[in-house]
Amino acid sequence: MSTERIVNLDRKSFTVSVSEEELKDVPIIRRSELPLVWARLSCLVRIMDLKEQDYAEALAIFKSYFIREEVLCKASNLSDDEESVQNYLDTIKYWMKDSTSLIAVLEGTREIVGVLIGRVVNKLDHSRTFSRMRLTEGEALDKILHLRSHMNKTFDVFEHYGINEFFRIYAVTVKPQHRGQGIGMALMDSALRLAKLLRQTVLMGIFTSAQSQKLAFKLGMETKLETYFADWIVDDKVVFEDPGAGNYSVMLMTMEFPRAPSPIEEEIIREEPKELPEGRKSSEENRDKADKSIKSIKSIKSIKSDSIKSVKSDK
Repeated sequence: MSTERIVNLDRKSFTVSVSEEELKDVPIIRRSELPLVWARLSCLVRIMDLKEQDYAEALAIFKSYFIREEVLCKASNLSDDEESVQNYLDTIKYWMKDSTSLIAVLEGTREIVGVLIGRVVNKLDHSRTFSRMRLTEGEALDKILHLRSHMNKTFDVFEHYGINEFFRIYAVTVKPQHRGQGIGMALMDSALRLAKLLRQTVLMGIFTSAQSQKLAFKLGMETKLETYFADWIVDDKVVFEDPGAGNYSVMLMTMEFPRAPSPIEEEIIREEPKELPEGRKSSEENRDKADKSIKSIKSIKSIKSDSIKSVKSDK
């Protein structure tokens, strides 16, 4: 597939390998078959779809880095709670099966250096998924889910936008030695285009670190709800006492965009009669007026003829 454009976000450049026009030609049902390359970075990294054969390596990256470093995980000492760790990894693997997550891979290898977990959240199964997590949590995971639940319930994405589903970014992580090269930004930009391919109209994520919030802002997302760590108190105690330097709050952020037309809708649009050019339009209007005038004259002649016949008959 040809390169469509060069994106420069967070002062890092990367080429988009699949243009939005090309994406329209990829049937959604074939996503499970195609190893789409969403972007290629100047640091010799490509952004690709996460496939089943890469689940184990992606989960290992989450266990080694995300669970130890993500603000809520670190502040709740989740890595020391084996039950929480296992349940969190099980949940991430469950999300992976939707085939809507992405990985950053070193060119010429299969080594994964970054992962983004994303999926379409449906209004009907949203509560069932959350209930499943609540039933299998550990103590540390409970603290995280409590705050995330508060954010989701306080700002209801479904109700606010009047939609039944949206694309959600659940987690993004990059190996430490590959950070600062725009990989996280490239993963998020690719997730946005994936959401459009899936004909979603809203992108949503809950971002816990200043760095992830910065990337979301640069992508074009807006803050809809913000909860400060110092204000999140349970049983008269601040739950996340040490979120790390520069991290002050959790932000629920969203981005709205037009829904992409389906192939059937595109065909209908193509077949709709286009408006005539101004010159031709005037010509058509004049022709219509002439036709009406001719019909009117014929009608008058017909009336006159009938009147003359009637007079002769009376005589």
